[in-house]
Amino acid sequence: MTHEGAKGITDCVEQSISRMTRLFEREPSRFFTETDILAHLRMFLHESLKELDLDTVLDSNGQPNSLIHSEFPTPFRCDMRGRRFEVKTDEDRTPNNSLYKRGHFDIVVLSPGFVARHPFEVLKSQDFKIVQQAIIPQLVRDDPAIVHGIELLYRRDPIKHSQGQDKWKAANTFVEEILQDEWKLGAARSIGGFMQNATTLVFIKGTAPDVVEMIRFTLAGITNIEVIAAQ
Repeated sequence: MTHEGAKGITDCVEQSISRMTRLFEREPSRFFTETDILAHLRMFLHESLKELDLDTVLDSNGQPNSLIHSEFPTPFRCDMRGRRFEVKTDEDRTPNNSLYKRGHFDIVVLSPGFVARHPFEVLKSQDFKIVQQAIIPQLVRDDPAIVHGIELLYRRDPIKHSQGQDKWKAANTFVEEILQDEWKLGAARSIGGFMQNATTLVFIKGTAPDVVEMIRFTLAGITNIEVIAAQ
């Protein structure tokens, strides 16, 4: 994919996120669940990509594919128990002596070049052996498999001040959830040629302004996390 092509898709993602942000800030009561927000964001992404004639891209077998996918599997096994995050190998075992599972990304926008290089069986990435054998060794640094990965969190109920000495306990727990998703995206971006850009979107409804500001302050050093709040 050319630099101009990648920039066009990136612009589509950024415009769609801005559109979703404005809608949430204006009418947060539209959204009951994360799935509601994801559905709207997917719709905005589809509309933007369609303007670039990228609503459908042919795979290596000439079959039509969408660039936008939800619950796309990570290219690694990982430990996400509690609010931790750690990449695991096939040699690592859980406390129950089983293999660690893979995580998922809420939304990915694939590269047209990546789609064109592979058939459906590879693109869907469900079989980890196929990922290890047919995707990872053939990644192209100048044309990553995923142009943009997105994680999304939605807190629809107020995050309140906690009782006791640490009134920020509930807010800090939510920050840990946000960081877990951010670390997952970071691990994906560390694999050369897999994911070019990443954004963690955090939507908060009905939370007191000082709690929202505390969350924003705690996350201020991480540029690809966006906190969107509304009453």
